[in-house]
Amino acid sequence: MSNQDKTIVVFTATGAQGSSVVDSLLESGFKVVALTRNTQGKGATALKMKGAQIAQADLSDVNTYKDTFKGAHGVFINADFWGIYAAQDYNVEATTKEEIRQVTDAMKAAKDAGIKHVVYSSLDENTQAPHWQSKADASKWASQNDIPITNLVMTAYWENISNFKLIQAKDDGSYTLLLPLLDDTKHYGVPVCQTGLWARTAFENPDKWIGKDIYAVTGEETTSEIASILSEISGKKVDTLHLTKEYFHSEAMKKQLGEEMWLNWNLFIEKRITRDVKASLDAAPGAWDFKTWAKNDKGIKELLQF
Repeated sequence: MSNQDKTIVVFTATGAQGSSVVDSLLESGFKVVALTRNTQGKGATALKMKGAQIAQADLSDVNTYKDTFKGAHGVFINADFWGIYAAQDYNVEATTKEEIRQVTDAMKAAKDAGIKHVVYSSLDENTQAPHWQSKADASKWASQNDIPITNLVMTAYWENISNFKLIQAKDDGSYTLLLPLLDDTKHYGVPVCQTGLWARTAFENPDKWIGKDIYAVTGEETTSEIASILSEISGKKVDTLHLTKEYFHSEAMKKQLGEEMWLNWNLFIEKRITRDVKASLDAAPGAWDFKTWAKNDKGIKELLQF
């Protein structure tokens, strides 16, 4: 079966991950049904102009999307922990339970519809960060219930640096990188704008990737190395916070970050994950490393004024 004969249904199609997946699949000749809650928004309109079929759906309600699975070959599933977290009044236990329900409902519906391949945006287990564990638990459920799944294992988005303005100007004309990590902490990262490169690889090679994990990561620079690269490409001096482990573990730091985000950064400091950058790049030819991403990111250019 050629790509032109395969329809892929994509959740969160106007989001950071989903829009990239739609773009990459369309470029490779797949038919795409893009699911979004707002079919009249700018994001949906842009995807429609590129050739995607737009359908209104909400991952929280299986009845809004199950009909879109009929006749489709594959499904890309990505759940929004943070949106659920806000809706659940920032209750971690309720959020993880709800996220797993939403994902497993979608996987059940996909299996019932005869979907041949599910690519699921997942994360590592045993990190002690709930928003990582909930995704890992859904992956385990899929494996235990014969879902034809490829786990697309993500990591930190490079875009978080620009989206959350983690670069601050100082009075002397220099800048501070506000990543709350130690100088020698490896920051495994990926340009979320290129998520589709890995999803496409999985959908194009089901015999290789069904039942396997495909990792999306393009860099493992330390905090100091990230600051150095930003200095190099901008011509501006960029320094780090020079955090100590003692201060990171202080109550002041935990209060500043909030428990969930403190746990997120702590898993990098405590080296609870690792990544094979070369293997990931081999699976996604053309994916940007950190330096290339930073040169191309509009937000970085605005923050560092170059």
